[in-house]
Amino acid sequence: MRFFILGGIIFTCLIIILFIPIKIMITFRNNRYDFNVTIKVPFKTIEKSLDIREEIENRWKEESKTKSEVEIENIYYMVKYVVQKTGLDNFIWKTEVGTGDAAYTAIFSGIIIAIKENIKILIKRNLDYKNLIFLTTPSYTKISIDNLLQCNIRVRIIYIIMARIKLKRK
Repeated sequence: MRFFILGGIIFTCLIIILFIPIKIMITFRNNRYDFNVTIKVPFKTIEKSLDIREEIENRWKEESKTKSEVEIENIYYMVKYVVQKTGLDNFIWKTEVGTGDAAYTAIFSGIIIAIKENIKILIKRNLDYKNLIFLTTPSYTKISIDNLLQCNIRVRIIYIIMARIKLKRK
């Protein structure tokens, strides 16, 4: 009898853990080349900071490894499944552009706005979202390009596990 009660408690805890949402906060600033990721599970917070400059330099030194098209296609379907089950909270993308010349600054600002609007349409069509903020600020007096990208991603562990199971079946 104790075995069934203990088994029931463990099974219930596993089910609860599988459906607990994970919140991931990603922050990227290119003017300082820092990339921060914070993963929050109800009882634990994991923070990771990464210096992008070092990663970019190391990537150029490494040899590129190619995967077969079948593996890439399988990973594509796994990522697509997880993305469909993912939600975005507070997606903020701020860009400040300046070339020193007002005409060129206006042209580059327009190009960036067009690219961001296309990304916004893709997000609205494919993801569950709560707050999308896309800002592009032209800086007519200085030469600069500064980006701030912040987003909170929410996903449940069960969807990641299900995607992995689907990948194994193929």
